[in-house]
Amino acid sequence: MKRAAFFPNPSITVELMTVVVVATSVLSASVLWSKAATDNWYLDHINAFIATLMAILAAHRLYLGVAPRLARFAWIAVLVLFLALAVISPYEAAMDRIETMLGIEDIDDLCLWFVLPCALLAALRAERVAALPFQLLVGGFIAQTLSTGLDLFDDNLAPIGRITIGEMVDFSEFVYLTLYFVGLTLFMASVYLRLWPNGAAQPTGLTRSLAKRGKSALRYRVWKLRHPEGSHGDYYAERIARRLDRGDGHATLGLQERQRPAHSTRGAGDSDLDLWQRGAGTFGFLKTYGLEPLHKVVDYGCGSLRIGMHFIDHLAPQKYWGVDVTRRFFEDGLHRLDPELLAEKAPRFDQISAQSLAAIQAWQPDFVFSVSVLMHVPPVEVEGFLRKITDLLAPGARAVILFDRTEQNAKTATMSWTYNEAYLCEALRRINPAFQISFRFFEPAGFAGRKPISRLGMELVAPAG
Repeated sequence: MKRAAFFPNPSITVELMTVVVVATSVLSASVLWSKAATDNWYLDHINAFIATLMAILAAHRLYLGVAPRLARFAWIAVLVLFLALAVISPYEAAMDRIETMLGIEDIDDLCLWFVLPCALLAALRAERVAALPFQLLVGGFIAQTLSTGLDLFDDNLAPIGRITIGEMVDFSEFVYLTLYFVGLTLFMASVYLRLWPNGAAQPTGLTRSLAKRGKSALRYRVWKLRHPEGSHGDYYAERIARRLDRGDGHATLGLQERQRPAHSTRGAGDSDLDLWQRGAGTFGFLKTYGLEPLHKVVDYGCGSLRIGMHFIDHLAPQKYWGVDVTRRFFEDGLHRLDPELLAEKAPRFDQISAQSLAAIQAWQPDFVFSVSVLMHVPPVEVEGFLRKITDLLAPGARAVILFDRTEQNAKTATMSWTYNEAYLCEALRRINPAFQISFRFFEPAGFAGRKPISRLGMELVAPAG
């Protein structure tokens, strides 16, 4: 029997790992917020404890089986290094005396700084490491580099207030070990989930749900630091584009549409229909708003043209204008359309920007449709999203926004929200109280917990000039 076949439930494993991480974090907090932070014995033993946990993770990865020889040797090196660190940490004072006697001060730190990151890099090179564990491990290497630098030059550095350089070195060792530990824990959790048998029920549990939401929030915060002017729509587009570049499917975007699982609580269950049929029902609903072939239509958030292809087919030439936060989405859709249809109907496409929105406003569309875009807009950006759409409307023009509705606003997935009518009406009144607003039921759209989700169409009619 293969060792991978003797495999515990990933839910239980991830829950257990979370307990260990939380317990370690609580123990770490006691170091940071108590007088014990100045006690080197206490700190060294915590470092030994964390290094032992990392050695266990490395040993278990080897137990599950690592096929590439280089990766296997690298994992063995990681195991040996962390075991050595676990043994040496409590006896650092004795090690210092030995180094002084031999005249090779800090040689152990230099060796660890050079060998450990190389071993980790080689070990993980053959693995599919997710972005967050990789970022934590890189952060651990940066912290280790700073710690090693402090240790090398501690004789030439002055203390900072009451904190001695020795205490800073101890604390920096604790930081990089913790980063390595959490990064390796998340990596091992991803290994367990990846080895979960195909066709089996997906693992569930409180930890998985909290970790998924926490990882999403952290990833978005990191992205926001790098793009302070960016919106959640930009973040969403970047993430989905990266997923499509990897060849992963998406329910509505890209060249490869991913079918929803049978137990999914989202969507109307149309996963076994072809591309044209999957958009036909939604387009039929949108036509009931009085759409005629000669109307000028803006498809705001056109995506990969699952609905846009119906607009293009229905409308007269040069009457369709599709926009989205990235060109990648509609360029994927264009690959699937008949070139003769595109040549005949001459639709226009643009990435959403101040310039493209100004050009659309000057074009004076009769309709602005936005299908299932609002569900990816967080509450803090809803008013800005609605303002962009209403600014496109000439007097008497109409916007139809298809959205997921619940009794109370709710976050239903990593990047999905539901809203109620009163919340949207209040946001629209702040923009312009003269808009006429009405709602129509379209279809049921699953559940948020035990609460049903309805898909509604919200129609806005711009006041006459």
